[in-house]
Amino acid sequence: MASPFAMGRRIARPGHCFTSLVHLRHSRFSTNSTSSPSSPDQSLASSSSSSSVYPPPPDSGEAAHYAPSSFPSHSSASYFHFEVLHTSKRSGARVGRIHTPHGVIETPGFVAVGTNGTLKHISTLHGNEMGVQAMFMNTYHLLLHPGPDVISSAGGLHKFIQHKTPIMTDSGGFQVMSMASRDQFIYSHQLPEEKEEEEAARREAEAEAQGIGDERSKKLLARARDREKNEESGYISLVQRINEDGVYFKSYRDGTEVVLTPETSVAYQKSFGADIIIPLDELPPVNCTDHNRLLNSLHRTHRWEARSLLAHKKDPRDQAMYAVLHGGVDRELRQLSIDYLTQLPFDGFAIGSSTSAGPSLLVGDLVSLVEWMSPKLPKDKPCHLLGIGDLESIGDCVAFGIDTFDSAYPTRIGRHGTILTRQGKKSITKIENKHKHAPMDPGCSCFTCRNYSASYLYHLHKAYEPVGMQLTTIHNLHFMLNYFKDVREKIMRDEI
Repeated sequence: MASPFAMGRRIARPGHCFTSLVHLRHSRFSTNSTSSPSSPDQSLASSSSSSSVYPPPPDSGEAAHYAPSSFPSHSSASYFHFEVLHTSKRSGARVGRIHTPHGVIETPGFVAVGTNGTLKHISTLHGNEMGVQAMFMNTYHLLLHPGPDVISSAGGLHKFIQHKTPIMTDSGGFQVMSMASRDQFIYSHQLPEEKEEEEAARREAEAEAQGIGDERSKKLLARARDREKNEESGYISLVQRINEDGVYFKSYRDGTEVVLTPETSVAYQKSFGADIIIPLDELPPVNCTDHNRLLNSLHRTHRWEARSLLAHKKDPRDQAMYAVLHGGVDRELRQLSIDYLTQLPFDGFAIGSSTSAGPSLLVGDLVSLVEWMSPKLPKDKPCHLLGIGDLESIGDCVAFGIDTFDSAYPTRIGRHGTILTRQGKKSITKIENKHKHAPMDPGCSCFTCRNYSASYLYHLHKAYEPVGMQLTTIHNLHFMLNYFKDVREKIMRDEI
């Protein structure tokens, strides 16, 4: 029997088993259909009195609201819980422990990013020896290679990569949405009447020999033609379309057509066996500023997260799920996200800090946003800040009660020759290091600084030797682990 995770033209539908894309194209979920998925909408009936908080369905005349009352109440699980050991008297900073099936994450803590199931240039066994508390891995990349069936047959990610401590996986949504164009995003949120208007304008303009028509018709026609031209040339992206069901895209590895839905994303993360999983979300492009479309996107994200949570609750498998709070820099949208998602039985919360097309928040904006959001979140659940690893942001956000941070920043700059020190960042490739026969960071106790000189590291990086990337990466990871250890100690002494 074929694996349910087999690639190719096999996908999963909400509320249905895996089915073929050929069947999907003739179903009510095709791109020409304006109907919404039948499940779980029909199981989430609620009164319309709270429609300002709950995400409106794609078709208010057919689908019900995703009411919090329709979900089971949250209860602490034996396999996952969060405890606060101390809250600083000077700020909102706190020291705690996140208990998972694969150990404890001391908070505030750093979650090292291992996108493809490995830390760049460091083996997981070495990471275990260094004391890496947790790793963050990417569902999109692991889905495309080696595939959920391979990881599942190995006994899950922990056994497959020989990692001992907790693992977090994302939904894959960030990477997939990063491939989508602004046009695809806007088109996915067009109302039926907008699509009809565009098609009518196209027919009217094309019927006239000289393309004579009013300015609006010409603009609508031009936009439609541009989209068709981009699709024909392959210019847009590997994403084929986005609709209420999910995202249709092609594998960058072999062109295989894949559909990522809230339900399949959860199924993949179940097969990976991560301790903490993330629901599917939609991320608008950074250059989209239309408030109504951003609001519609936020509502879709909430529907997707609700569907993800329902799929997760049917088969928990000793895993926790964090909600992702969205809204960009718009505090009205962020408040809507907080109001809705904090009513659902998630085990923790993650603050999304980016859009699909790149960073949307400057450091100052991010810190201000976290300061504003943190007091509004439940104190008895952990809070994670997605994709942030620079020391300036971490130092500020710890004081507002953020518990964990994931980022590839320390390992990325390390393999490019930049090291983190108490005195700030330093480049190992500067000429001043050529004859420096001493550790690159005096006083550091990491493997690299105990055994090798700055001069040798300078030579390795100048010669483009991979071991040089490994040694500077080891240093940066060691630095981050010690940095957070010091942060926890300072909070315990009420110094932060």
